[in-house]
Amino acid sequence: MPVYEYEHTEGSCEQGMVFEVRQSLDDKPLSPADALSLRVMRWDCEIKKQGLQNPIATVASPMYDIPNIVLMPVAQIASFNLFFGQLASGSSIQPFATVTDYDNWLRRVDGYIAWLDTAIANMQIGMEQGVVWPKVLVERSIAQLDDIITDDIGEHLYFRPVLQMPATFSAADRERLTAAYTRFGPPQTPMRRNMGISMSSQNR
Repeated sequence: MPVYEYEHTEGSCEQGMVFEVRQSLDDKPLSPADALSLRVMRWDCEIKKQGLQNPIATVASPMYDIPNIVLMPVAQIASFNLFFGQLASGSSIQPFATVTDYDNWLRRVDGYIAWLDTAIANMQIGMEQGVVWPKVLVERSIAQLDDIITDDIGEHLYFRPVLQMPATFSAADRERLTAAYTRFGPPQTPMRRNMGISMSSQNR
């Protein structure tokens, strides 16, 4: 069986974990299956190398292995804000079974808030450069953002884990977590509206 070695491509370490595939021959020819696997790995690595040099999109995204559209971060399909909403609902792969799970999610939300700021700034750059989605996609993306903007915390998507909080939690933990998750409503609403305004600007 051939041995495959993975090496960092020159200059890629600062931009991401992109590897070059090299084969160490062991005096045995490649089987058709191994030859195909090697071709696929080389092709995949080459696509990622090219993606790092693309000013609009980097490849690969941590999610789904698809392009991360830097200047158009909000989209109708496969957009990070949609994926994050699925996690926040409490009905996806993000666990909400223990107090630690709930505390971990609060830290993840802090990172997401930073992403929102970055997304808005990048969209502004994209608009200045004329790098925007087609109008119909922008309109649909705005509608998706509107769906999760509400001043009623009890109806907020991110508050659902509180409504589903395990009965085994202590009264003190329930009170603390409820107060912490309440900030997902009005405190975040202006930021989400700003993102909607940025998207609307692309629609002009």
